[in-house]
Amino acid sequence: MTHLMLIAAAFIWGINPMIMKIGLATIDPLRYNTLRLLLAFLVSLIFVLLGRRWKPVAKEDRKRFIAVGLGGFFIFQGGYTFGVHDTAASISAIILALLPVFVAVISIVTRQEKITVKKALGIALSVLGVLAITAGGEAVSVKGTYLRGVLLLVIAEFAYAVYTVYVRPLTKRYSIEQIVCIVIFIVLLPFLLISLPVFLRSGLFFPTLAESFSIGYAGTFGILIGNVLWSHGVKRIGSTGTSMYSNLSPIFGVIAGFLVLAERLAPLQIAGGAAVLLGVWVVNRKKA
Repeated sequence: MTHLMLIAAAFIWGINPMIMKIGLATIDPLRYNTLRLLLAFLVSLIFVLLGRRWKPVAKEDRKRFIAVGLGGFFIFQGGYTFGVHDTAASISAIILALLPVFVAVISIVTRQEKITVKKALGIALSVLGVLAITAGGEAVSVKGTYLRGVLLLVIAEFAYAVYTVYVRPLTKRYSIEQIVCIVIFIVLLPFLLISLPVFLRSGLFFPTLAESFSIGYAGTFGILIGNVLWSHGVKRIGSTGTSMYSNLSPIFGVIAGFLVLAERLAPLQIAGGAAVLLGVWVVNRKKA
């Protein structure tokens, strides 16, 4: 059951960039992300209260909630939304595959794991892959937008690796639904403050059907359901094992970008994507 949930999360996140780009084509990224966070929080709060899965947060856990919220999920949300806005949906999905590498890096830095030649080689391959993806984009010359998008996505994925590693202790004391609800709320507050001038300046906002679908999917599925499924995986099989399932997202993302948005990857980008996936495989390959 756990593996099916993680495959579902990988599918949700794999096609998420493609669906987000529908809304981001006409909506300011800051406003867009605030709206999807607000929707995700309201839906999560309803489910937590109806399911009676809320328990008081212990004083010693409050700092961890704030840390994984602001230090991990907040940075991820900002970097991911603006990154998707500035790059192709296919590229956004490929960079999701960096998660296992970043989880390994964090584990090495925090001395939870030892650095080996195999891991060093895998990390180097993934870094070279990202550089190839960056250099292969035709939009690099257009005001650096593409380059900025790739860098934001890499930063976002590292931040999500921080969240994946450090949220696990909380999963032993609170329901997954409550954890996700609290983290979304912590992230929503600064986004509301930052985006307030944008909302005030632009006045009333009535999204079209396509924009509503994009916000609805990205909020309910992309943020809420995807993270609930993912956190269940972290709780049951750990951060490293769970992070491996992000390798499936590029497959779904590239297919969706090709079929729906008619995106085409340049040869160097394809080579870069292959290097990223190869690096992930090398880092996590177990001895026979």
